[in-house]
Amino acid sequence: PVCDSHVGWTDRDTIGAHYHMVSSDRGPSIAYAATFNGEQDIYFLRFDVDCDGNGIADVDETADGSADDCNGNFVPDVCESDLDGDGLVHGCDSDVDNDGIPNELDVCLFAPLVGPSDDDGRPFSDTNRNCAVDLTDYARFRNCLAAGGPGVDAPPETCLSVFDYNDDGHVDLRDAAGFSVAFTGDP
Repeated sequence: PVCDSHVGWTDRDTIGAHYHMVSSDRGPSIAYAATFNGEQDIYFLRFDVDCDGNGIADVDETADGSADDCNGNFVPDVCESDLDGDGLVHGCDSDVDNDGIPNELDVCLFAPLVGPSDDDGRPFSDTNRNCAVDLTDYARFRNCLAAGGPGVDAPPETCLSVFDYNDDGHVDLRDAAGFSVAFTGDP
């Protein structure tokens, strides 16, 4: 029903301003004032979160063990993301992007690698440090590959440190194959 702010002891249109919401592991709880019964009353609603839609509050089914909750966040594991497809939900997976670098050391936590990486999980050839080998890196690689040609300024030590995939002291067509895998994601 519609709330009539003129019913009751006040003649101001402010009854709808009296509400409060608190969230907990169960979900949101809301207290509000309304005139549904022809007088001013206080109402309370609690919405239990049920992410899997089985009719049981998530906090109840994780507490009683009827739903797995590997990270103890009161959300059933079936409702959380498995980012790398290894069967472990994000909060319980020590390597969410499956790159061999533990989460606590991985600076590119959600960037699965398709080529070699540094010890911190950053893709080799990520010259702009955005956790991806992209068009900026491609342009820099092309300059390094063409180094020595007219108008190409590419310091050899910089080129070798980020584009020498086979570590032979040269940036050449063999390195182009490694860069291609990192750039396209297609091995």
